[in-house]
Amino acid sequence: MTSLVRTGIEEISLDEACTVDELEELEQFPDPRIVLSSEYHLIDIHDDKRIMNGMKLKMDYEFEKVIFCKENKPLAAYERREDGLYHCLRGFF
Repeated sequence: MTSLVRTGIEEISLDEACTVDELEELEQFPDPRIVLSSEYHLIDIHDDKRIMNGMKLKMDYEFEKVIFCKENKPLAAYERREDGLYHCLRGFF
């Protein structure tokens, strides 16, 4: 193999994608639960350093799946695993 071309991510194809320029023109980001799943709960956070680095997190939330946001912009989707920690599934930055 000499190259790899991404044609999609999970259930999303490139045909459904938009460009960075199109995203920057939006006044408000679309709700990521529309694409991922309504099982996710949006959590607004202030300190995003650990999330931006995809670190495992110990949080006291009742939800299994969360999307961490900062200033109404989605940062990453996390899921609580058997070890009780939230693990990063996908970054949105």
